[in-house]
Amino acid sequence: MNKQQFNVKYVQVSPDLVIHYQEAGSGTPIVFIPGWWTSIDYFPAQLAHFSKRYRAIAYDPRGQGLSSKTLDGNHYIQRGADLNAFLNALELDNVILAGHSNANLDIYSYVRNHGTDRIKAIVAIDCAMPKRIATQEEDNWGEVRNPADMGWLIERYRLVAYNRLDSVPEIIQPGLVEEMTPEVTDFFYRMNMAIPNYVSNALFIDSWFSDYSEEAKLVDDHVPTLWTFSQQRSKFMPQVNKNLPNTETLVLGEHMGHWEFPDEFNTAVEAFLDRRIVLRTDEIEVPIEAEYKSTQYDRVGVIYDQFKGSNEATYAIGEKASFLKALGNIQGKKILDLGCGAGFYTQLLKKKGAAKIVGVDISEEMIRVAREKEEQTQLGVEYLVFDVAEMPKLGSFDLVTAVGLFHHAKDRDHLLKIFLRIYNNLAKNGRLIALTANPDFYPNKSDTSKYGFTPVAEEPMPDGREITMKLNGAKSPFFIKGYIYNRSIYEWIIKKVGFKNYKWDFNLEIPNSALEKYGESYWQDLLINPVMVTLIGEK
Repeated sequence: MNKQQFNVKYVQVSPDLVIHYQEAGSGTPIVFIPGWWTSIDYFPAQLAHFSKRYRAIAYDPRGQGLSSKTLDGNHYIQRGADLNAFLNALELDNVILAGHSNANLDIYSYVRNHGTDRIKAIVAIDCAMPKRIATQEEDNWGEVRNPADMGWLIERYRLVAYNRLDSVPEIIQPGLVEEMTPEVTDFFYRMNMAIPNYVSNALFIDSWFSDYSEEAKLVDDHVPTLWTFSQQRSKFMPQVNKNLPNTETLVLGEHMGHWEFPDEFNTAVEAFLDRRIVLRTDEIEVPIEAEYKSTQYDRVGVIYDQFKGSNEATYAIGEKASFLKALGNIQGKKILDLGCGAGFYTQLLKKKGAAKIVGVDISEEMIRVAREKEEQTQLGVEYLVFDVAEMPKLGSFDLVTAVGLFHHAKDRDHLLKIFLRIYNNLAKNGRLIALTANPDFYPNKSDTSKYGFTPVAEEPMPDGREITMKLNGAKSPFFIKGYIYNRSIYEWIIKKVGFKNYKWDFNLEIPNSALEKYGESYWQDLLINPVMVTLIGEK
């Protein structure tokens, strides 16, 4: 997408201010704010990339680019009010704010007067410290560590205030990895010269003498934040890590790294957003059908089967170990494996000594894959296509297993029907062993992407939550939608159906071999926030 393909617009947000902006895409808004001396010409690669999944917007603040040049209001208190007026004018809520350099002061100023409720996430792109001058020896924020260093700041101001044309290469080159070519120099000259001297000078001074340290702490407590640092400014990263312990930090290129190396920057930011925020289901294009019986797995049968057994899907290690622990000795048992998919666990159960095993799944594609495997292995497994909620009595089984089945029931009544069919297919004293979506799983509680899946969309429903997962390990990542039901719903259904005993196991089992291979610390995010838990019922 080139610049001409963006929608170029203007909006009047107050009697004295018309804001110039560009936008592309739809969905959750992500707003890019240029720092001192620059304009929205800084963000074409970000608009092109993020517009595929978001409503990507970049705007020129007061005094910059093609927005109004005003004699008054060229300070960060006003720019925070301008940001609020811009969000109001475009009716933007649940917004991701991405500010470069001094633009985080626009964001903190906004937070001072309007709080964090409207902000979904923040990306601080090699930004100024919230408080730039240390006022006492033990101050942890300052870039200028004490008043004795003010001579440097005065000389810096003289350079930018009285020698602007000469100062552009001197200010910009340290922020680039590559040497400035004439074309690059001209690009930055044009952005810089669009800002009147009186605006540039006022913003320079205000940025150094502002103190937004309390707002930065408020953001750290309430808003998922990524702070990217340049190599040159990474010396300030320990101060941010100490003062803002919940903020993620990352060293990425130099000060203009998002412009010079956009692919690396965009990938890092997208990964952060996938880990830390959850979109509504109407804000993301998910390649699945709305109706349950159309079955999303028909689309991804082979891919999903390959993914489940891949090295990338490490969550499956804990899932498998927890399942086997719950099963115990199955030698000689008759087992009905529901939601069997392509037979991942069905085959395993037969190999572990089950006398008879039948696998059932709603997806014709998954059963086709399972039957192909059976032709190759000749284990003696039978596979049938049924919606479990409509399944007839297939026998009297010692054990019914269901891994990843219940969270595909579309509502409470559907889930109740599934449990009734399970109960009717169990022998007296037979057991249900199920692994289902953890009722206490929350996407922002931990980083799950390293285990092969990332929550990307969530929406409340009467008995729980609807959630969409991106499975990351396949060559072409794909999406699976499911429903996380409240624990009380499961317990009500179990009692209503007639199970005499039931119990939950929320402790995920990680085998010693996996602890040794990956290290104990690797598993902590999954152990504190397991995506699957065990539910056992006895007839």
